[in-house]
Amino acid sequence: MPSPDEIERESIVDSLHIEEIDPLTYRSTRLWIPINARGGFGGQVLGLSLRAAIHTLDKDKPWTLHSQHCYFLLPALGKYPIIYRVEKLRDGKSYVTRSVTASQNGQPIFMVTCSFTLPTPARFPQPSFREPMPLGIPPPMACQSEEERWTKYLSTEKAARLHPGARHSLEAYIMERDSSPVAIREVPRDTEFWFEDDDASEEKKAADKAAETKWDGSVAGKANFAARARAAQAAATSDQSVKQVKRKMERHERMLWMKAKDDNVSSLDNNYQKSILAYLSDFQFIGTAAQATGLSQNSNPKLGMMASLDHVVYFYSNDFKTSNWLLHVITSPRVGDGRGVVEGRFYTEEGELVALTVQEGVVRATAAEPKSSKDKSANKAKL
Repeated sequence: MPSPDEIERESIVDSLHIEEIDPLTYRSTRLWIPINARGGFGGQVLGLSLRAAIHTLDKDKPWTLHSQHCYFLLPALGKYPIIYRVEKLRDGKSYVTRSVTASQNGQPIFMVTCSFTLPTPARFPQPSFREPMPLGIPPPMACQSEEERWTKYLSTEKAARLHPGARHSLEAYIMERDSSPVAIREVPRDTEFWFEDDDASEEKKAADKAAETKWDGSVAGKANFAARARAAQAAATSDQSVKQVKRKMERHERMLWMKAKDDNVSSLDNNYQKSILAYLSDFQFIGTAAQATGLSQNSNPKLGMMASLDHVVYFYSNDFKTSNWLLHVITSPRVGDGRGVVEGRFYTEEGELVALTVQEGVVRATAAEPKSSKDKSANKAKL
């Protein structure tokens, strides 16, 4: 196997390169197929489709992508180019909507509807709120990369007992991560984290005491009123001051630091940054739903199939750079009937919430294997 220095790393700009072959029609020829996957990486097809839609915008106006909703119809194959046909659904004064159908060999494999808007004028400021970023999360470089984590695992006694085929797959995955244009560092699962608590600050308490005790009907007043109500409830149930509650990740949760490895992408415009974030957002996303149920290649029953069905991204910033680290905080609220849902939030290192993500996918188990020879004999008798 080649050393890390010998591995050629692809640029994410090359991964998202498309060429125009006709008005509203584009083509891509590069397709990454992950190890043991049924087809090409869905995040790449999504990013390429967004690039096609962005090419059809009026360049005289600062249209910016704010949301996209897509469906994965069929696996993308590596032996055919992908054709992207854009339909202009609406060109309004404040919003523009595009639909893109990606086809291979004459058959649709992917569809996305995306919406663009104009930035809010500074003279019309709008109220803002964000769900806070978890605190206590180690910085990216304090977390192991996927390559480091699995390379270290291969040197353990447990890995020495791996089947040769499983070991080879793991070695291939490490090479794949080395050559990937995306860096991933998973937050350790035993990390203790917590969320900021405004009510716990002395400044907040003083402000609440000075404020009126009744809601005055304004947005700011409603927030203060709700804060005072929470503080009053906490005081009624405990004599102690409000404290931050630390906890560790549950089985249905995951946190990933992610970025483009190519620092040169920092010069790209905000719509390109969003196309890259959409690409990033598909990494290990629906896998969190399998993790929530304990399904894996080593579980009983085993994970039989996992594939994305749809994917949604909402963007709430035009200023982030994908060459900087972004934290994807993922949770899987529901798995059942052979499907699972995952939700995510992308934060900058400074704590700004820049995008929200949702995905549903197939999460299907194989038939459980008999636990003993007696069970196997019973099953044969039934057959």
